[in-house]
Amino acid sequence: MGGLPEAVGNFIASPSAVEGANDWRCEPTAEHPYPVVLAHPTGVNLGVNWTKISPTLANAGHCVFALNYGMNHLSLGRVGGLADIPASARQLSAFVDKVLAATGAPKVNLVGHSQGGMMQNYYLKRLNGAGKVGTLVDLSTSNHGTTLSGLTNLGEALGVIGFVNNLFDFVGLPALKQQEVSSRFQKDLFADGDTVPGVRYVVLQTTKDAVVTPYTPTPSSRATRSATSPSRTSARRTRSATWGCSSTGRPCSTS
Repeated sequence: MGGLPEAVGNFIASPSAVEGANDWRCEPTAEHPYPVVLAHPTGVNLGVNWTKISPTLANAGHCVFALNYGMNHLSLGRVGGLADIPASARQLSAFVDKVLAATGAPKVNLVGHSQGGMMQNYYLKRLNGAGKVGTLVDLSTSNHGTTLSGLTNLGEALGVIGFVNNLFDFVGLPALKQQEVSSRFQKDLFADGDTVPGVRYVVLQTTKDAVVTPYTPTPSSRATRSATSPSRTSARRTRSATWGCSSTGRPCSTS
């Protein structure tokens, strides 16, 4: 399994491949019948983001697949999550269909980090993806947007947020504007609620997140918030919270 050096190396040398992912001959097992589809955050690629999770899941017997999405003329083939989020969700939709066709599985499980999880929510809510998904695992996901530790609030206070957003559109960074808290995109996406029937939701979030702020507005946390006791991770020594699963708000099992 890779660590930071491998991740940095993958960003440059292996942006479209990572250990454990995209073996199109993989056959799901009775123990793990649903393939796992990974979606990275803003500004990176699958090679850098999944150096630990992808081989860990594959070694546990899962069929693992990962895609790059949201790339444009600024990406240089390495920096994803920049383009229009609905367009990225359509990329995900086509990728999920490809995974289902290759594996013969009836559904997939989705894992999304930051924008990746929010984009997967768009897929579930606006592209009729719910029937093809068993579980959505959100890792520090930008649902309902982010203030970027208060930067968007400062921009509004200074009267420059409109200029900045127009600049994002002009240079080709619409996903940044769409992830701002209270953006039209966020309001439209979650106007009819956070979740859709039939999908199990698992949301993992840290109170120490400085990018997705505030950390609380995530699926299940608004409508059916059911926090477990804060725990400490061995690697980062940071408090974390696990919100409810499905539409019931039941505490999630991470096994």
